[in-house]
Amino acid sequence: MYFCRILVFAPVAVSTVKVQVDNVYLGEAEQSNGPLYVLQWEPFQYIGGLHTMVVQAVVSLVLLILLLNAIHLHSEGIECDVSFSTSRKFWT
Repeated sequence: MYFCRILVFAPVAVSTVKVQVDNVYLGEAEQSNGPLYVLQWEPFQYIGGLHTMVVQAVVSLVLLILLLNAIHLHSEGIECDVSFSTSRKFWT
């Protein structure tokens, strides 16, 4: 049995951590201890060539509300520094 180990650091609670490799959804990683999440997988399927792993960590709604408030302040002409990446849906 092999486990993929993923560290997820976030300023608020993480609700889910989803993993895909080469556009194939592997599943939802489970929190093991602190920021460590684990997912059972078969690493021998990926021995040859280059592969792409995508991890999506979904945080609580509180973070989204904070980001939207910061964007609203920016649109009002108040200078603020907001940087975040947009969410892309990789799986259904």
